[in-house]
Amino acid sequence: KAGTVQALIAQQPYDIGVEGETLIVVDNAGNPSIHYFSTVTRARLTAVGGVGEGPGDFAATPRFVSGAAPPGAEWFFDSRLRRVTGFESSRGSGGNQRKTTKAVIRFPEQSFTRVFWKHPDTLLGITQDQTHGYRIIAVTDSGLNLHSIHNLVIGDPRFAGYDLINAYQHAMCASPDGRHVALTYLYAGRIDLLSTETWSTVAAKVPFSFRPPTERNPYTLQLAFRAGGPAVRRSYNGCFATNS
Repeated sequence: KAGTVQALIAQQPYDIGVEGETLIVVDNAGNPSIHYFSTVTRARLTAVGGVGEGPGDFAATPRFVSGAAPPGAEWFFDSRLRRVTGFESSRGSGGNQRKTTKAVIRFPEQSFTRVFWKHPDTLLGITQDQTHGYRIIAVTDSGLNLHSIHNLVIGDPRFAGYDLINAYQHAMCASPDGRHVALTYLYAGRIDLLSTETWSTVAAKVPFSFRPPTERNPYTLQLAFRAGGPAVRRSYNGCFATNS
């Protein structure tokens, strides 16, 4: 009965997840929203979200916040409002679920690309300085106090002088225990594993490793990775992490 599910979510699915017998679909069809479906009956249980700045609203398409999240709620990150919102379930009439806003955690000073749970009371915010290829890892205490910032140089150490924007366009995913974050590269056959305990990275063993083609920047004359044009290959544009 795949057609039944398709008819329910045929908008613009952006992100997807499963919690027990519940399928969670993030929709990007103009009005950012989150839809909950039963994997048993294929019926839609409820939906939350909308455009705005109030509790449960979003300004950008929400993204799942993975890692060692506090139990009892699903957590979503809004990059424009710089906040994380948690939704918890309650039973409505006829057995349908109702979702209520459990908590809203704000980041008043930091603009993050992705957010993960390191512990149930600690969030990791990750951003990137695309000009120089650094990642800034900020550890926050539930978004209230900034504990520390870690500047990490990422990418292939054989080419430290690259400066092309998006030459290392990336995707990220956190392990369920929050101890590691995988950094995957779109234009390089490379995956880095970041430890959130030692704040160090190691290169993972990948089946098809390769380096992007290089060229001289006409202004700086530095050797740079090419992000477009002939011979450019694509590698990893998404990931899912386990504890191992």
